[in-house]
Amino acid sequence: RCRGDGLRRCVNGRCASFAIDAPHKNLKFFAALESATHRYELDVVEEDGTYACSYLVAAPPGPYELSILLDDEVPVPGSPFTTTVAAGAPCALAGPNEAAPGEKIDIDVRDAYGHAADFDLRVEGPAAAAGNAVVVRTDATPGAEILVHASRDGRPIRGSPVGVRVVPAPPPPVGSPEAPEPPPPTGVP
Repeated sequence: RCRGDGLRRCVNGRCASFAIDAPHKNLKFFAALESATHRYELDVVEEDGTYACSYLVAAPPGPYELSILLDDEVPVPGSPFTTTVAAGAPCALAGPNEAAPGEKIDIDVRDAYGHAADFDLRVEGPAAAAGNAVVVRTDATPGAEILVHASRDGRPIRGSPVGVRVVPAPPPPVGSPEAPEPPPPTGVP
């Protein structure tokens, strides 16, 4: 019988573990955590009448399979286990420091391994939060300041808040419907 949270879930940068209860000593177990693109072989050791595995990964978040085999060929009951690898604690916040009225800017938060991390977003100033982005209001005045606050579990993420200054919108391309009419020709008729 296998037991432990590490059979179903692990978080990048945190130790996950599981145990195998087996009636005999000196058995050899093999474990591997794998997705379509990544594979991690895990050590299973005998401890006090059980077999234990503690592991730490820096894997891309998503679904994985955890296979546990006896003697490298016989799956233990329940194997392979569906395991979710979650991003680690957020540690870096990134986003532009200037935006024009009407512009949407993406805010990016990464864990220590460079994987995207979940976060909550709150905005102060002439803008609105929209998922993992901020949309500057079309009536925002150039020079106005927007503060973008990112947090997880109520705790600010390093680098938060980020200040975004509203800059003038670029002129529309020549010939577009929004472009101003060219001035009339001047000079002698």
